[in-house]
Amino acid sequence: MTTTEDPQDDPVKRTPAKTHNHAPTGNDGAPKGGTNEVNLSYGPKVLVKARTSFWSGDADNPRKPSLEIRKHSRSSARFAWDWNNPTWCVTLNEEQITKLRAYLNGDFISERIGHYFWVQVDDQDTAEALQRMVDGEAAVDLDVEKITSAMSLNDDLLTAVLDGDQGRTLMRLKEHDRRSDVLDELEDLIEDPKTVEQDFQDLLQVNPWVFGGEVSRSHALRNISTQDQIDIPIVRGDGSMVIVELKRAKAAQIKKTDHEYPVLSDGVHTAVQQAERYLYVLDKKVNDLQIEQQFDARRATALVVIGVWPDLEDSEKKLFEESFRIYNSHLARVQVITYDSLLANARRLLDLGDESTTTDDGKST
Repeated sequence: MTTTEDPQDDPVKRTPAKTHNHAPTGNDGAPKGGTNEVNLSYGPKVLVKARTSFWSGDADNPRKPSLEIRKHSRSSARFAWDWNNPTWCVTLNEEQITKLRAYLNGDFISERIGHYFWVQVDDQDTAEALQRMVDGEAAVDLDVEKITSAMSLNDDLLTAVLDGDQGRTLMRLKEHDRRSDVLDELEDLIEDPKTVEQDFQDLLQVNPWVFGGEVSRSHALRNISTQDQIDIPIVRGDGSMVIVELKRAKAAQIKKTDHEYPVLSDGVHTAVQQAERYLYVLDKKVNDLQIEQQFDARRATALVVIGVWPDLEDSEKKLFEESFRIYNSHLARVQVITYDSLLANARRLLDLGDESTTTDDGKST
C-alpha cells in the first residue's frame, strides 16, 4: 500500500509524507496481486483517494487491474475518517483505466483500444451516434445540435467525421435545420401585423434560397437609378435576374370586391407598377449593365411579394384563386405571390431536397 500525505493541506497532521507498498505473495514467493493508493486531495474535512488493485502480476505489469476513486468527508478534523462509508465512489475496470490514461496523456489514438475522442456529450445516444459516424456507419435520428456541439470541442473528432461520408450527411442536416429555423422566423414575421418591409428584407436578403436563387452582391444592381433601389436582386443559376419587391404581409389588404366578385386590391396594382418601373429602368441601362456587370438585363423579371391569403368561405375562395391566376397570367414579366404561398413553396422545396439525397433503401447519396 502506498500512502502520500501533504502536511500543508491538513492543519491537524504535520507529519512528513509516508510511502508504503503492499503486495501479497503465494507459496512460491511470486506476487499474487496488490494495491497502490494515493491521496489526490487531503483537507481537514474532505479527502479524495485513488486506489489501484490488481489480481496478479506486479505494479509494472498488473493483470485485471481496477481503479477506485473515493471521497471521504468528516464534520471536523477532530473526528476520524469513516473509511467504510465514502461520500461517493467510482470504480473503473481495465479498459476504462486505459481510456482514462489515454485522456490524461493526451494520447487520443491507441492501437490497443482503437480510436477514442474525448468530448463531453449530453447523453449516451449522442455518444453512440458520434461513434457510428467516426466508424463510417449510418447514424439515424441525429440530434444535429448536440452532435455539432460535441464535434466543436475536439478538432480531431471534427476532422474524423468530416473526412467521411457521414460528415457530409451531418453538414446537410445542419443546413436543413438552419433553413428550417429561417422559415420559422419568416412565419413569425408573416403572422405579426406590425412587421414592416425592412424586417422581411433583412431576413430574406441573407437567405435568397427562399426564392430559389443567389443574391448578387453587386451594389450597382440594387441602385439602378438615383431614385429607385431594388429590395432584393436575385441572380439565378442560368444568369437571369429576378427583382424582388417586398411589401407588407398581414397589414396589406390584397382583396377587394368589384361587382360582387373578389379581385386584387389597389395596393397590389401599385406594387406591380413599381416593379414594372424597375424593369423599364433596367431595360434602358442594358448596355451599361452588360459591360459593367456582365449581366443581360433584357432577361430580367420581377417578383412582388405582398399580403397573405385572405380567410374566405370556400365558394369565395375559389373565385379569388381564379382572380389571382387571371391577374398573373396577363403579366408578362411580373409575378405576384403572397407571403404564405412563398413560405409554403420554400418548405416544400426544402423537403424535396431531403428526399432527392436519399435512395429507396434509406442511404444518403
